Amino acid sequence: MAIPRTKTATVSVPPRATVNLSLTFKKDGKPVVGATAAAQPATGAVRQLGKTNTTGALKNVKLDPDEAATIVVIFKNHRGDGLPIGFVGNPNSSQVFSGTLGPGSRNFSVQMVQIASQVTVTVLDADSNLALAGTEVSTGAFKASGDRNGKVVTDGLAGGVLHTIAALRSGFGPEGSSST
Repeated sequence: MAIPRTKTATVSVPPRATVNLSLTFKKDGKPVVGATAAAQPATGAVRQLGKTNTTGALKNVKLDPDEAATIVVIFKNHRGDGLPIGFVGNPNSSQVFSGTLGPGSRNFSVQMVQIASQVTVTVLDADSNLALAGTEVSTGAFKASGDRNGKVVTDGLAGGVLHTIAALRSGFGPEGSSST
């Protein structure tokens, strides 16, 4: 009986680029938890890289070191301090890097600043102090109806701007009345 011969083959793993992100709020230094990171190669679709953990970190993300890519972080109502918008049409995205990474590890620390705030509006009857469900609340292009507790949470409203919030309840008061 013949003993089978084996051959040993050496397989080389191409070098990879490793990206580590660390996000904190500029105001208080606390970690940004749940921010999404994405990469968009020069040719190809956007690839989700993951979300930041409880320490505001996303570590050991592997990317092709030879392909040009843009790395972007997205966090609602915030943007990286001094960073350009990452994706056209998304003011909550920040471009962290654009170019070819090369092999090895790259660390990016980003301080996030608030660019907008959501507002919770509760509409109550002035006489009874009871919630007015279904009242239409609007500000700018935003418009929504209150829930059964009379509450509406707006979209992010730009900081540093005076916003007028209007509430309209059909069937009450003079025709077409509203209060702000």
